[in-house]
Amino acid sequence: MADIKADPATAVTVDGNQSPSFLLVQVDDLSRMTYLEHSVAAQLSWPGQSLFTVLRSTDKGADLVLARAAYKKLMMLQGGTPAGAIKALKIIPGVKNARVIDGALVSEALKSRDAPPPPAAPAAVTASQQWYLDTIRARAAWTLLGPSPDALAWKGVKVGHIDTGITQHPVFGDVATGQSWIRWDRGINYREPGSLPIDPLGYKGFPGHGTRTSSVLSGRSKADQFYGVAPGVTVIPYRITNTVVIDFAGNPTRIAQAMRHAVSDAGCHVVSVSLGDPCVPAEGFGAAVDDAYEAGVILVAAAGNVTSEVTYPGKFSRAITAGGSTRADTPWQGGSRGRKVDLSAPADEIFRADAVKSGTQPAYSYGGGGDGTSYATAMIAGAAALWRAFHADALDSLYREGWQTVEAFRSCARQSARRLPDWPTTEYGAGILNVEALLRQPLPPASSLVYEKRLAAEEIL
Repeated sequence: MADIKADPATAVTVDGNQSPSFLLVQVDDLSRMTYLEHSVAAQLSWPGQSLFTVLRSTDKGADLVLARAAYKKLMMLQGGTPAGAIKALKIIPGVKNARVIDGALVSEALKSRDAPPPPAAPAAVTASQQWYLDTIRARAAWTLLGPSPDALAWKGVKVGHIDTGITQHPVFGDVATGQSWIRWDRGINYREPGSLPIDPLGYKGFPGHGTRTSSVLSGRSKADQFYGVAPGVTVIPYRITNTVVIDFAGNPTRIAQAMRHAVSDAGCHVVSVSLGDPCVPAEGFGAAVDDAYEAGVILVAAAGNVTSEVTYPGKFSRAITAGGSTRADTPWQGGSRGRKVDLSAPADEIFRADAVKSGTQPAYSYGGGGDGTSYATAMIAGAAALWRAFHADALDSLYREGWQTVEAFRSCARQSARRLPDWPTTEYGAGILNVEALLRQPLPPASSLVYEKRLAAEEIL
């Protein structure tokens, strides 16, 4: 608590004499409070209510505030002046000092006293908990872009993240000093217009989903030893929902608006959508996907969960669609599947950062048990960001048409995927993501790439 100083400007009038709002009493030990209350109550013939409020207590003493009504009565009994009341208190054993203070300072001190403690720092993460980084060869891929995962050369690559918003979890850097790669100031909150795209948590649905998926995509904490697939890449967040269902019927424009902003205004190179909807897309969304494709923006979308059929936007032919695999390198049976899936990535038992509402404050942690193609999407989107950064100098010169960059990534990702015996390619794509092999895969010549003619705006399958 800040040092409380007297402020004679704030006063009340008692019998014509000015009296400051409150009286601060400093005692040498909080145990003196009971004796002090009895002494003052005897002078005032005070009923049983408490006379003092504790503002601060340390091993060096305590600061107490006398109830305002009691202060006024004591002052009237001691000549009608603050000095008389102060003198009467200072002669009580254990009282070190007494002085008048401004009521605003009392209010500020009480708020500071009652503020909840900051969330406990998350426990350090072990490498085995993030088993999927080794499964997809992400750690090996990082060595191709920098000396450590804390110092990768991103070359301006940006990823749009369309989800429930992202909290200010420490896995995203030191937010207090502005040292974070999550650009809340560049993204948009379409659910609560005017607010930053920070997940408010505490609602019904999937609170924290955006934090969890983004941590797998871009998280980076050297202190906690947690890393996403693309640690520290710039992320532009968009908050459009409280759940994992896009809800084309109820909120038809939010995702299209977010997609257009990510492509045209934020200049994203990759867009990650760990959401889905089996229903027919809202008008305008398909056109936004087409614009992204023509601009060379890689849209990575989840195949979906629970339903057997791939959901939108993963169902669009111009998207890179993520299926799910397990720790045992088998297809994840909880995910959607079909010929629209390009490749798979781990989607089961995913260890990730998390955030929940604790009272009025967010509580940050790490935890396992996450599953869903949402995480596979985040991993493939992170791989796409690494691929864009690794080939940044070659892509623009090699591919004159934007769509060629998207198809080059699709080709490299599919060709470099780990092919396992009996892997069901017609349901779970070419194989399991291999990020190191993806970066080492030679870029295909432009002449070999095939333009995807099926427009998302017209593709209602």
